[in-house]
Amino acid sequence: MFIDRVCNNFKKQNNYKYCQKTLFGKDILFVKPFTYMNLSGEIFRYLNKEDFSDIIVVYDDVNLPLGKIRIRKSGSSGGHNGIKSLISYLGEDFKRIRIGIGPIPENVNLVDFVLGEFEEDELKVLDKVLDLSIDALYTIFKDGIDKAMSLYNSQEVKL
Repeated sequence: MFIDRVCNNFKKQNNYKYCQKTLFGKDILFVKPFTYMNLSGEIFRYLNKEDFSDIIVVYDDVNLPLGKIRIRKSGSSGGHNGIKSLISYLGEDFKRIRIGIGPIPENVNLVDFVLGEFEEDELKVLDKVLDLSIDALYTIFKDGIDKAMSLYNSQEVKL
């Protein structure tokens, strides 16, 4: 959902779609893999790039409440299978924006929850959180990750 808001026109490759934009004088490549979540890291095999030190990964996280985002310079997977896959290709040293979609309700399977539909009121929160996440991404490009962390990690969108 995030990348679909940032990019209007995608080009498609075998295992991903992408768009390129220039933001704050920087050429940015936005990539959305078509692989299964636990194979997300494989996308780096297909990108014609040698240096991934400037990568920023944006992903949903059930361990973060709906309405929150968390920006980090690096870290572990936190149990997220897609991030585990990325770490296997990149190591832990990459920037990330986590978008909260949790918590998982009791008696609901993780896969069913992640692939399920949001309620109408949750979609309203998610809409605002996605806008906030895009603002955070722009802040990272313009002012750096430390500034983005100080501005956005404490914010919360309520139902």
